Amino acid sequence: MGGFSGLPDKPADLIDYIREAYHRHGLRTLDRAGELLSSALIADGETCQELYEVGRLLERYRLLLCAHLTLQESVLFAEALRPDRSVAAAERIGESVRLDLAALAKITHDLRMITLEYTGLPRGCSDAAPLLSALRELEADGRRHLYVEREILVPLLRDDSAS
Repeated sequence: MGGFSGLPDKPADLIDYIREAYHRHGLRTLDRAGELLSSALIADGETCQELYEVGRLLERYRLLLCAHLTLQESVLFAEALRPDRSVAAAERIGESVRLDLAALAKITHDLRMITLEYTGLPRGCSDAAPLLSALRELEADGRRHLYVEREILVPLLRDDSAS
């Protein structure tokens, strides 16, 4: 995964970056996808039943993201920012991300199957292009988000706790 140079190298700064670049942005992107889904349903809901399955999967994504954010914001990040934190704080974040990545993979796999790899819907849907673009962005953002947490934040916290 490219494009990660220039990230903050202090745990507190990286956590602030993750909150803005991924947590808040992820919610905004998810909201935009939901609005586009509503527009597509209004235009083509009667002839494009797959849109309802997309809606169900977006709801699962929302639940996953909200659970992820709640755990991180209220417990894991607070623990990771304590001056006396242990390496175990980093391990708990890593385990949380590992589980969320597996759940995200299942949801995005199902979305890709329904939307023909984000290129269209089986029966066609006149208003689907903006929605498909938002779904692609949502998946890419989710993967980058979890990558930064797993591959950059967790090792940074481990190294910082060990010193």
